[in-house]
Amino acid sequence: MKTGIKMIAFFLAFSFLFFLNLGLLNNSRLKEQHNIDNLNTDQLNSYDFFISTAYSMDDLTTASVNGKYQNLLMTLNVPGDQSKYGSFKDWGYWSGTTYAGYSNLPPGYWVYVYPNWYIWGSLASSGGTDYGEASVNGKYYNLLRTIYVPSDKTKYGNFKDWGYWSGTTYAGHSNLPTGYWVYVYPNWYIWGNKK
Repeated sequence: MKTGIKMIAFFLAFSFLFFLNLGLLNNSRLKEQHNIDNLNTDQLNSYDFFISTAYSMDDLTTASVNGKYQNLLMTLNVPGDQSKYGSFKDWGYWSGTTYAGYSNLPPGYWVYVYPNWYIWGSLASSGGTDYGEASVNGKYYNLLRTIYVPSDKTKYGNFKDWGYWSGTTYAGHSNLPTGYWVYVYPNWYIWGNKK
């Protein structure tokens, strides 16, 4: 069974590279679609690029945190980050321009779904989570981070406006920003400002 899967994967990769070299796939279209003007033709022709941009709709749904983020700017293939972040990490907004050998990265909302980081351009205005409830109907703004902690439902129920907390680690999450914490099952939302 494993041999058959390997053969199919090899065939798909070979077919992709064959058609790419024939010019049937257009590099400029790939560059435009994935906002990767900083990559050269050799990088676009690589097997690693093919693997890093071949994601499923399930991956995109997970990576958008069920519609929390929109406007996918870029994906980065960083399988080694699984040891730091597990299979999923909603990092939130980051404005860094280099990471894991990639450069000229756009600022955005970062989500890790093994083996890729997804950089999103904006928070969704509708769909996904009810940000009215998470912001306590506008009491808080400037969302800094969202962390997934479904087990806190036993302590806090479906909703808890904790208020300001200066801790930087919680429930296995680290490097957390200080801010105003609101729990809306299954996530904690850390807000930067209070009205």
